[in-house]
Amino acid sequence: MVEENNFELATMKTYLIRHYSGVMVLLASSAPEYAELVKPEHIETILSTLRTEFDYIVLDMGVTLNDCSVSAFEMTDTIYFVVNEDIATLHDAKRSMKVLEALNLGDKIKVIVNRDGLSNIKIRDVANLLDCTPALVVPNDAKAAVTAINRGIPMTVCAPRSKASVAIMKYAKSLTRRA
Repeated sequence: MVEENNFELATMKTYLIRHYSGVMVLLASSAPEYAELVKPEHIETILSTLRTEFDYIVLDMGVTLNDCSVSAFEMTDTIYFVVNEDIATLHDAKRSMKVLEALNLGDKIKVIVNRDGLSNIKIRDVANLLDCTPALVVPNDAKAAVTAINRGIPMTVCAPRSKASVAIMKYAKSLTRRA
C-alpha cells in the first residue's frame, strides 16, 4: 500500500483481512525492505483514514521506539504496555514509559499484566516499580493460551470460560461501555 502511495479508504480496504469475528486486520510487511518504506507521515495518513471507518483501532506495536511508533503513539487515545511479571520485562517497560513521558505521552499509558501468577513477583510489586496500578491483570492460563495458539483462534473464542478469557472480556466490555 505504501509502495503504491494510495491511501484512499477504498484502497486500504483491499489490504484489510477480515477475521470471521468481524475484526479486520492490516498486516505489517513481512519483508524488511518494504517495512523500511513506511514513514511517520504514512502512519498518520493511514490512521486518520481508518478512523473515519472504524470505532476502534488497535495497533500491535513491537518493542522498538522509532519515528513510526512515536507517530502512532501521538495519534492514539491509549497506549497499553503489556508486561509479564519478570524483572527484565518490567525494567524495559519502565525505561520505555520514561521515554514516552518525556515525549508528553505519559498520560496515555496503561499497563496490562499478562500471565499473572506465573512468577513470585506480585501485582503490588509491578505497581510499585511502574508507579501505576495495572488497568488489567490477566491470570496465567497456559492451557487455554496454548490451545488458542495451536488452533490459531483467539483464546476468548476457544476457551471463553478460562480465567484469562473472562478477565479480558470483562475489561473489553468496560471499555465499550465508556465509549
